[in-house]
Amino acid sequence: MAAEEDDSFRILVATDNHLGYAEKHPERGNDSFQSFEEVLELAVEHNVDFILLGGDLFHENKPSRHCQVRCMDLLRKYTFGDRPVHFNILSDPAVNFPHTKQVNFLDPNLNVAIPVFSIHGNHDDPAGLGLLCALEMLSSAGLINYFGRVSDLNEVKISPILMEKGATKLALYGLSSVKDERLHRLFVENKVKMLRPKESLTEWFNLMTVHQNHAKRGPSNYLPESFLDPFLDLIIWGHEHDCIKEPWHSHQNFHILQPGSSVATSLTPGEAIEKCAFLLQVNSRHQFKIDPLPLKTVRPFLFEEVVLSEYNIEEEVHRIKRKMEPTKEESAWDLMMKARGIGGTKGRGRGRGGKDGDATSQAQNKDNPVEVFIEHRVKELLKGAKKLLTGHPRQPILPLVRVRVYYSNEAEIFNVSRFGFKFENLVANTEDLVSFVREKTVKDTDGGRPSSPGLRENLISVDDVNSTVEGLVEEIFRTNALPGCEMHLLTERGMSAAVSAYVQKEDKHAVSTMIDYQVQRMQEYLLSLDKDYDDPKELEADILAFRAERNAAANFQREEDEILEALQLSSQAENGSTADQDSDSDIETIDDDSDKDFSSSSRGRGARGRGSRGSRGGSRGTTSQASRARGSRGRARKCEYCMYGNLLIKASSCRKHGTADIPNFNVNGL
Repeated sequence: MAAEEDDSFRILVATDNHLGYAEKHPERGNDSFQSFEEVLELAVEHNVDFILLGGDLFHENKPSRHCQVRCMDLLRKYTFGDRPVHFNILSDPAVNFPHTKQVNFLDPNLNVAIPVFSIHGNHDDPAGLGLLCALEMLSSAGLINYFGRVSDLNEVKISPILMEKGATKLALYGLSSVKDERLHRLFVENKVKMLRPKESLTEWFNLMTVHQNHAKRGPSNYLPESFLDPFLDLIIWGHEHDCIKEPWHSHQNFHILQPGSSVATSLTPGEAIEKCAFLLQVNSRHQFKIDPLPLKTVRPFLFEEVVLSEYNIEEEVHRIKRKMEPTKEESAWDLMMKARGIGGTKGRGRGRGGKDGDATSQAQNKDNPVEVFIEHRVKELLKGAKKLLTGHPRQPILPLVRVRVYYSNEAEIFNVSRFGFKFENLVANTEDLVSFVREKTVKDTDGGRPSSPGLRENLISVDDVNSTVEGLVEEIFRTNALPGCEMHLLTERGMSAAVSAYVQKEDKHAVSTMIDYQVQRMQEYLLSLDKDYDDPKELEADILAFRAERNAAANFQREEDEILEALQLSSQAENGSTADQDSDSDIETIDDDSDKDFSSSSRGRGARGRGSRGSRGGSRGTTSQASRARGSRGRARKCEYCMYGNLLIKASSCRKHGTADIPNFNVNGL
């Protein structure tokens, strides 16, 4: 029995650590690092063989230097040491770890005690020059073993890391985050292959970690369990933030564990569930055991939903005021308010919490009874915060609080920021303590009058919108375009990908680069036809035909490849601009990555800014989008009528046509 226990793999499992989330927030900036440090402490405490991370180690695609250094310090502190590693790698490291070609604990220059294996998520996926991600930097430094990256999006082959510890054999599969629609299509087209060992198939415990949507958020915007091979034994499912402590058995005959996140990144009900890491034990008889390890350094989070239509607000406010006679409980609350410096029933001084502000607050509360009612609900909610304190010395004291208020009348809305000031030093998120969501009303089929449906089925929640940016943008461009404003030159798929890169990865060049790229492709196509285009309608017909051809299902893969190429050009432009700014590091003292909130005027060198070189004569390495649209010195321009040259100009200015009388036809207006 003891020998069997010695042969068992002990694995510490965690997902979605989101290091660097809200790192600039004065109260919450340390939360993600505190919980991640506890995960590493649990690994040491439980004497695990290795740590398995299921994606989104970093919250940002380009984490700040502060975030990267703190992560590296924590990994060195807890995963390096003299303790021997008790398992072997049997598969080819060059296949499993294409970037480093080896596993870190076999590097003679490193002293690794607890190896860390990680895939990337949708927050820290590869981007920019060389398509590298932050995990590859950690991998190059020997701190983690980064695996599961999909390098060929035409055909995916998932090769397992084969591990052996005594008589126990473990095959670890990894599938890093891939755009859900693309991955769905690859599975449908049977282009995802999971490789298996050639020998002793039944002796391997098959463990897989993925980072995709689990809940169905659209026709193809998720990964169905039925797509995964039934030979798998256990799947660690990242990306979903709500922690489900017990693994469940899928109809595909494997089990699924959803560890959830270690830090709350959205104030939703799923984030309010107790957060855990997990201890996974696998023995030589294909048996596994999972023990949840509650995280004690997570900030308390209180959530409540209030549907105003279910209350008589005037009566509720009257009842609250009747209860405002001094009681022991209320007096204790007032004492705590005074101790926190935001006052009780008597003078709070001047300024934001002063008498003038107090009088203004009371007057506004009188005008809006909803504010009085919600304030009372928040106070009642805060009474339960103490129950969430674990006693851990590093656990933050101030709780996160979110009251989601469903309203039907605009008059019920009040100023959320001002309301949050009342709870300063009592809650960690005064800026977004209350969230207003319009209550959806449906017509009664019998009487024709609007009725308030049930909360769960028929209420619109902004926090729970599950559609992706790409899907929303593509739907808007495709179905909601105003008459005369339809896109004839650009494609919906390309623009949705560009908007997604701009929103999710802060790539400010994405949209302009995508437009330039697609315009260039259209120009190349029209030039290849070698037509004179005496009739503008003929030109328009060819433009629409080429666009339809690109949008055809048969050319879906080519369109996806072109989009990827355009976004790579955008990332290179972003990196080139950043490289220009970093060239004078002796003058530049503010980090671009970690201080995005500072204006360009505070960066020194006058009007140098983040995206240009100021008065130095144009950007070095890239051409600004503004100058590209106007036409720059030294580059030919293109006649919008005959497509002569490289950029669009008025036909009357064309060197080929001169001032000839040509129809005024605007390609950009199509």
